[in-house]
Amino acid sequence: MADSDALLVAWQPMTEDDAGEAEQDLIDEFKGLHGGALPFANLRNNGRKVPETGTSLG
Repeated sequence: MADSDALLVAWQPMTEDDAGEAEQDLIDEFKGLHGGALPFANLRNNGRKVPETGTSLG
């Protein structure tokens, strides 16, 4: 990849037990800062799908 030495990798420690909740908090913060727009990577999936209580995933 051209200019790969200029890539920046970062992470943020989680304070929530639920990774999905942490992700949604970050998306909500982004939307608040950018007039309600979703981050580019989240344009195709606006909202996390949570299985209903009592349903089986298998």
